[in-house]
Amino acid sequence: MTCHRLIHCQPDQLVHHVRRRPSVQLQPPHQVVPVWFPGAPRSTRTVVGWLERCAGTRSMVVCCLEVERSATGVIAHLSTVSTGGIRPLPKSISTIMVKAWTARLLAALATGVEAEQQATPGRSTPRRDVS
Repeated sequence: MTCHRLIHCQPDQLVHHVRRRPSVQLQPPHQVVPVWFPGAPRSTRTVVGWLERCAGTRSMVVCCLEVERSATGVIAHLSTVSTGGIRPLPKSISTIMVKAWTARLLAALATGVEAEQQATPGRSTPRRDVS
């Protein structure tokens, strides 16, 4: 499952925000899930991997966040894979729940890092509001 989002921040700000989350158990990215751009040079992207509990599915989810710089911030690609659980749900239900959970997690990361950035004076990436 992969979700994509434009986030108005610098790549290091988003990675720092992910690493500070209390539920995150960092993992080497190459051991979690395939990255979105496997052939891209390392200098153009940042990859962070972690395990997190997916509410409602009774399972752990392996997450891989790939961050690439864009003109107005970063484009974040969050890929997730469910590891199953104590009593796994039927695959169709689990897939739907993990997809919704992935989109919600990426939205929460974006909201958190953008709010943090607005609270910090002298932010480096201006926010553009579209009317």
